[in-house]
Amino acid sequence: MRTKIKEVDAKIALYGTEEQKEYEKEVFDYKKQIDNFAAIMGNHKIASNVFVFIEQNTLPNVWFSAFNMSQVTGEIRLSGEAESMEALSRQGQLFEKNKEYVKGITVLNSQAQTTGRVKFILNISLDPKIFNYAVSEAPPVVN
Repeated sequence: MRTKIKEVDAKIALYGTEEQKEYEKEVFDYKKQIDNFAAIMGNHKIASNVFVFIEQNTLPNVWFSAFNMSQVTGEIRLSGEAESMEALSRQGQLFEKNKEYVKGITVLNSQAQTTGRVKFILNISLDPKIFNYAVSEAPPVVN
């Protein structure tokens, strides 16, 4: 059986011009390079997806003044101010609705100011896939 396969391979090798064989070799080289690049990009982590996610999922009456992120733990800590306690609650719900990227939210601190505004610190646990380069578009806004 193996000798038969070798005979067929030898016959196949005879067909085609040297130029065609050279093109075939080039195509396989390009395919290998593309596969290598795809593997590298598949493992590449990128933090800008998180910024886009926050930008697209922040209510207009909520402002963030500080941002800390840990890719290792997959968490972000947001400090900010909301127009009211209701606005802070709606903001938390908006983040929580995005089950694809948000695993959980914890309000670490919230303080009502005399103006009615609320200062807060949120800790958001994210799914690690939000850091993948493959997320070419921004994570979806969930309303």
